[in-house]
Amino acid sequence: MLIPQNNKIIVIAMIIFIVQFANALEYMMVNPIFPFMASDLQTSVGYAGYVASAYTVSSVISGLFSFVFIDRFNKHRILWGCLLFIGALTLAVPFLQSFSYVLVIRLVTGLFGGISLGVAMAVLLDTTPESARGKVIAIVLSAFPMVSIVGLPLMLWVTNALSWHITFYILGMLCIICGGLVYSFIPSMELNLEIKSAHDLLKGLINKKILLGAASTGLSNFGSLILIPLLVLIFIDILHLSTQHLPWLFFVGGLGALLGAKFASWVHDKFSTKTLAVWSTMILMLSMAYLFLLIENSLWFAYSFMFSMMFAAYLRLILISIWTASIPKAEQRGGFNSLQSALNNLFSSMAFMIPSMWLGSGILDQNDLLPILCLAVIVNLIVLPCLKAIK
Repeated sequence: MLIPQNNKIIVIAMIIFIVQFANALEYMMVNPIFPFMASDLQTSVGYAGYVASAYTVSSVISGLFSFVFIDRFNKHRILWGCLLFIGALTLAVPFLQSFSYVLVIRLVTGLFGGISLGVAMAVLLDTTPESARGKVIAIVLSAFPMVSIVGLPLMLWVTNALSWHITFYILGMLCIICGGLVYSFIPSMELNLEIKSAHDLLKGLINKKILLGAASTGLSNFGSLILIPLLVLIFIDILHLSTQHLPWLFFVGGLGALLGAKFASWVHDKFSTKTLAVWSTMILMLSMAYLFLLIENSLWFAYSFMFSMMFAAYLRLILISIWTASIPKAEQRGGFNSLQSALNNLFSSMAFMIPSMWLGSGILDQNDLLPILCLAVIVNLIVLPCLKAIK
């Protein structure tokens, strides 16, 4: 296999893995630790959603904006520059004593985060031979389940044991270190784009294949993410489990996601793309349909559901990501990945909003859950015609 024999590819993949791990922590960390921040900021715990959504919304805006121009510049330089800015802004948060200032800082941080997400994948693909892309994409995207398994529990432990300020110091320094690693160890690959006008680049990106390819990963996530905000309520209000089991349930879900990513990297070159897309979708559909059983007071049911859903969700996500990586030309990768990251964040935000809009009372019962579960199952099927249209 190419990757074990090529240490340079391993180093690049691991650096981008750390970059995406830091990016995911920036996105996911604020919500669970905001209750510790609220008293110092003299604000309500309920404002956590504003801080989290500020980062997401601004990252969508910057991702869509960078889609237009990013391929006209040195992506390597943009990536380490963005990481340094993200690190500096994150380090500034503990020194702020006003909620409004924190909100503004998170908005600005999200602008750089939205650019860095897409550019990081473009840099990865620019420096990786096509034969090794499936392996490195699986390595890099496994950063997201690793945040659930390691990153968030560690940050919560630090917050409880020391202070929420320390978590921002750690994350800020991690981002700065990532910038240094990118600058020092990933080669800069300048493309000869001076003959390309902005109009030509944009015209090449605006077509059905590019747009559907960029949207397909967000659509792949959408059905699963609709259920994520409801999981705690499902386990407690419907399955009647104790809250002490929640950390372990999410740990098992993260483990399933990680194994799904690893399995995808193993099977992607052994079967046709069409076959893998169909089978991974069917596995995901079955894992969600399994929830219809709603077996109460059953830990094995809850654990098996969490593992199977996250395994299937990441299996399909990685396979689609590998497939869509081959869609853009080399000079289009930055714009394509920026658009893909922006649409991923947009679909994620929409998916998280649907349960909140549906549940006015904040109490979940089976009558509320079943329509959302049916919607999640239906949305998962939409990806297949989109992938077929790309061909």
